[in-house]
Amino acid sequence: MGIGCAWVLAGTYVFFSQWTVWKGLAVITAVLLATGLPWTMWQVWSFSAFARGALLWVFWMLGSSLLTAGTAGAQPWLWGATGLLLWQVMLHQTGRDARRTRWLGLAVVTAATVSALVSIVEALWFDPGWHWGLRLGNRMVYGGWNQVCSGVTFAFAAVWALCLELEGKQGRRDGAAAESKLGRWLLVLAHVVLVFAALASLSRGALLVLLAGHGVGLLLAWRSTWFALLRFLLVAVLFHLLLPGLAEPNAQSPPETEVSRRFPRRIDSNPWREWTKRGSTGRLAMYQAVAQTLQEGGAGRLAFGAGLWSPPALWNEKLPERERAPHPHSVLVATALHGGAAGLIGLLVVGALGLAAAWRAARQAGWPA
Repeated sequence: MGIGCAWVLAGTYVFFSQWTVWKGLAVITAVLLATGLPWTMWQVWSFSAFARGALLWVFWMLGSSLLTAGTAGAQPWLWGATGLLLWQVMLHQTGRDARRTRWLGLAVVTAATVSALVSIVEALWFDPGWHWGLRLGNRMVYGGWNQVCSGVTFAFAAVWALCLELEGKQGRRDGAAAESKLGRWLLVLAHVVLVFAALASLSRGALLVLLAGHGVGLLLAWRSTWFALLRFLLVAVLFHLLLPGLAEPNAQSPPETEVSRRFPRRIDSNPWREWTKRGSTGRLAMYQAVAQTLQEGGAGRLAFGAGLWSPPALWNEKLPERERAPHPHSVLVATALHGGAAGLIGLLVVGALGLAAAWRAARQAGWPA
């Protein structure tokens, strides 16, 4: 199970296609099924309120969608739900062991750092049309992953590097001695690289991940976190001070755009403004379209949604053609669209159970004060 978790979480940074991730996970699952996985799944769901809540919520979303959207198009979602539940069991079992969890974190941070360095090198030396005025994405995934997903995943790994650094300083892993100086400095270097890559993506989601992760670390372990926070702030300041000189217009590179040319993806001479000048990038219009779609469906759709596999045209046809997205760019809004008020409430309950379990785990493990 630990290998399966590492395959998915670390592989997401370095495998070209998601199919490599999921095919590998399918093989690992087949092996697990032959070695007692069903019994382990039953143990996990018996032990964990969060796991039971997630199981019930997934079945509720599938069942209500069969009633609201029919059976056409349901098969991929059924397979996806099965994989999601198996993945949850693997994470639960891996996370119960401190040593396995640490090795998983090291695998993720290593893969993320490699992908960040490869992306920077390829962008600077092998892409004549790229310059620092454009946003950085993970070049190892799909030959160029979008900047939002790249930035959020880089930031996620940066926070995990911070956690590993804090554990090493306190030497609290099952009584193990503190990390070697070399190991700690490698984690420091990985943290700096990943913070820089996340900022270079100019993803505001990535910035929120960094702020939340370092903020929690500062609240719970300020004596150990201040150095990491100082590095984060220093990298952010240097990035924004140096960038205007590096972001000169390049005649070989047209302004980068994603879905719509209405929202530029190039940094101007004042990169601090880049975090805010894009506004909602059309998200508020998407949310309004979803709300209108729910209201048009009457009380039944408000309560139970339009179904997981309902066509995107049901809601995005209310937007200008060039701004129609396949999903509403929000987990909460998408859940309300597909599962209605019942699905959204269920998701919030499952999330609360997960946060409570995480808090208990942190307390029981003796998070350094």
